[in-house]
Amino acid sequence: MTPLQKRFLLVFATLLFFTLAPLTLFYARGDRYSFEEGLSATGGLFAVSQPAGATIIVDDTPSGLTKKFMPGLDPGSYIVAIEREGYRSWRKILDVEPYQVTQTGKVLLVPHSIGTSS
Repeated sequence: MTPLQKRFLLVFATLLFFTLAPLTLFYARGDRYSFEEGLSATGGLFAVSQPAGATIIVDDTPSGLTKKFMPGLDPGSYIVAIEREGYRSWRKILDVEPYQVTQTGKVLLVPHSIGTSS
């Protein structure tokens, strides 16, 4: 490799680094860009349920996961429901703030009927 090629490679790698590093940091922080709205801040939601096998539903969009992390949500209020057959449903309106992760905590679902032993 000639000295000119080495210099070109060094300049190219340096420019690439100083271009991609800020973009990566903005994305990791929660900033998103769209051509319609420009740069906007997002937040996240983390939901956990017990027992396993429950369905976590956010604004009528179900997922069959017991744990769910949803990054990149626009700030605002979301209806979060956790359901499982044979258990009482859990519902709550949670506010998502920019650059913050809102957590449900560990949601313990209660069975519809609790058996009694005699």
